[in-house]
Amino acid sequence: MEILSWDHWKSELKEFVDGFITSEGLQAQTVVDVAQKRHLPGKWDLSLMFVPVVGSAQIAEDDLDQPVTLHLDLNLPPGGPDVTLTAERQLIARDVTSRLLRWAGHDVTHSDGDCPPASDGAPLVCVTTHPRLPLSGERGEGDGSGVQTERGDEKRRAARLVVEPVVSAETGRKEMELTAAELRRRRCAALLSAGRSRERGCSPERAARLAAASVAHQLLQVSVGSPCRVATGPGGGERPADGALFALYNGARLRALLAGFEERVAAGEYPPLPPVAQLGHKFSALSTEDEWELVWRHLLPFPGLVQACAEASLAGRPALHRLCSGLEALSHTFSRYYSRTHVLTPPLEHLMDTLHVRIHLLKAAQIVFDTYFELLGYEPLERM
Repeated sequence: MEILSWDHWKSELKEFVDGFITSEGLQAQTVVDVAQKRHLPGKWDLSLMFVPVVGSAQIAEDDLDQPVTLHLDLNLPPGGPDVTLTAERQLIARDVTSRLLRWAGHDVTHSDGDCPPASDGAPLVCVTTHPRLPLSGERGEGDGSGVQTERGDEKRRAARLVVEPVVSAETGRKEMELTAAELRRRRCAALLSAGRSRERGCSPERAARLAAASVAHQLLQVSVGSPCRVATGPGGGERPADGALFALYNGARLRALLAGFEERVAAGEYPPLPPVAQLGHKFSALSTEDEWELVWRHLLPFPGLVQACAEASLAGRPALHRLCSGLEALSHTFSRYYSRTHVLTPPLEHLMDTLHVRIHLLKAAQIVFDTYFELLGYEPLERM
C-alpha cells in the first residue's frame, strides 16, 4: 500500500471536511466553541486542524522534500532469528520513523553500520540505545538529544532517537533471552487456540499477521524513550496487545460496511454515491455525537498529529506512541458509532441523503485507518 501524502489528504479528504463545515455554517474562529458545546474531549488547537500548513509556523517551504539520513545503531543482523526484543524495538522504531518522515515529504535514506559523516549536509536521525553515541567523527554541540555537527563551514542537524530497552515484567531487568520471533510465535499460538475455542477458526497466516501487529503495538504503545515491560516467564507474552487487534478488527468492519454499500449500488438497490459538491447543506444530517467526534477528534487533527510526530523525531524527541494511542482512540469511537448507528438503511428515498453523507464520512475515516496501519506497518484485514 502506498503511503498517503499531504497532497492526497488535500485532494481526497478536504472536500469532505469543507462540505461538513460549510453545511453547519461554521467559521474558523468558532470551531473551538462548537467542539466545546458538543462536549467533545481534547484540547482544540486550530494549528492542528485540517488547513493548508505550508508557510505556517509548522512547516516552512524550505523544509519540504528535505533529504534525511536515518541511521540504525544496531550490531545484530536485522530480522535474524536471534534478534532480542530491545533490538526489535529499535528496528520497529526505525521503520515507523522512516515512514513518518516520508509522509511529511522528506527523502529518507537508510544507513546501517558506522554512523555516516556530517559532510553531506543532510539532517541525521540516529536510532540507538546509546544516549551518548557520537553522531559523527566531528565534535558536536547541543543538549544531548539534538546536536549540530560541523565540518569546516558546513553544519548538519543531527538527533539521537534513543530507544530504551525491553525489560522483563517479572524481574525488572533487561530481557536478553526471549527473542522477538519467540514472542510472535507465542502470540500466534494463543490466537490460533482462541480461534478454535470460539469455533470461528483462524488461519495460521491470519494469526501470524495479527501476532506481528500485536507485538509491534506492544513495543511502541509506551514511548520508546521509556523502558517497555513485557511478561517473559512461562506462558508470558501470550496475551495479545488488545489495541492492535481491536483496531484491525474495526478497520475490517469499516471495510466490510463500505463494500456492502457498493454491492447494493451495483445491484441497483441504492443510487450511486454523489460527489461531495452535490450534497451541499445535506451534510447537516451528520448530527450525532459520535459523528461529530469522528470529524473533530480524529479526521481534522490527524494530519497535524502525524506532522508533529515527524518533527519530534527530527528533534530527537520520539513520539511514536502517539500513533498507537490515536489509532486506539479512533477504533473505540468508530466501534461505538458502528454499534449505535444503522448506516445501511432500507432503500427509501427520504433516507438516501443521510446515507450518502454517512458513506462519505466513513470513506474519510477509512483513509485515517489505512494511514495509521501503513505508518505503523500493520497489514489490514480484509474481513473480520
